[in-house]
Amino acid sequence: MEQGSRDILKDDGLLVAPAFTHANNGGKEKVIARLMELCGFKAYHKWTDVRCCVLIQNSGFCIETKAVLHSGFPLTYVEATKLRAANIHKAAELKA
Repeated sequence: MEQGSRDILKDDGLLVAPAFTHANNGGKEKVIARLMELCGFKAYHKWTDVRCCVLIQNSGFCIETKAVLHSGFPLTYVEATKLRAANIHKAAELKA
């Protein structure tokens, strides 16, 4: 995630980051992902839900909400706010 995300988001704003997290797909999910590629939906980066959250946290955000929705393949839904002194403790708890 680029520094630009922090610059654009207001200090009290909410970052909403849905991401397909299909790096650890099983058999059925791999077939669905392959069919989507053939239809033109190419995933250039394959993420796990953990790697996605680490990227967001390392970009200066505190994750407020995280959910993994399982359908054809997992979708990780994250809501985050800019990291401030008040939520540094919460970010440390999520990393643990």
